[in-house]
Amino acid sequence: KFNAKFPDGVPTTACGNGAELVNGVRYFSWSGTQPVTNVFDASDYPLSVLSAVHGEANDGLASACSSHLGTYLG
Repeated sequence: KFNAKFPDGVPTTACGNGAELVNGVRYFSWSGTQPVTNVFDASDYPLSVLSAVHGEANDGLASACSSHLGTYLG
């Protein structure tokens, strides 16, 4: 529903790029796929468990493809 209401920068294909410039606003996105960052980060364990459940590259919360908005920088 959110993307339908606010479609600026949303890709039209799975894992693609959306419009970089819409109404004077530039859209860029980047994401990671490593749920573990360091031993002192309390969120690492829960995110690594969630990451293992997903079938595609993700950070434990969102898949890499679903994080694309505008021009994907990596």
